[in-house]
Amino acid sequence: MTRRADIVTDPVVGIIGPGRAGVGLALALVQAGYTVRLHGRRKKAVPKPLELTVGAADEPPAWVAQAGVLILAVRDDAISPLAEVLARAEAVRADQVVLHLSGVLGQEALARSSPPAPRSARSTRFRRSPIPQRRPPASRERGRPSRACRARCRRRRASRRSSGCDRSG
Repeated sequence: MTRRADIVTDPVVGIIGPGRAGVGLALALVQAGYTVRLHGRRKKAVPKPLELTVGAADEPPAWVAQAGVLILAVRDDAISPLAEVLARAEAVRADQVVLHLSGVLGQEALARSSPPAPRSARSTRFRRSPIPQRRPPASRERGRPSRACRARCRRRRASRRSSGCDRSG
């Protein structure tokens, strides 16, 4: 099994999808010291030092086993079919990290790309982020400003009155 430290010492990142997001991310990763493999369906010019491998949409790139992290930088509607292709070819190992760049789809779009986990591990396969999501205070949910906001407004009004400003609230 690959540990997080192994990914850092052998930093190979694979990106499928040589569009704007994929190429931009690949360039940033190369500048950060990672080895990047970039793959697309059609041949196209990519900036140096990137190299593009080209292959059919229904087969994974040959280098997929080398990547500790595999990023799917394709259109939203192509993520699930690509995940299915990767699963059918058994191209993704359990120790590889696979992610996508969609802002619309969740992790369920990648469910088909992962090899089946043992029954005991299925419930922990995709866990939520350990960072708690911040919720607005209950007063703001009802449309009222927070207590701190009301206090700031009171201080502003008081300072305007003391300075002779006749503007109200």
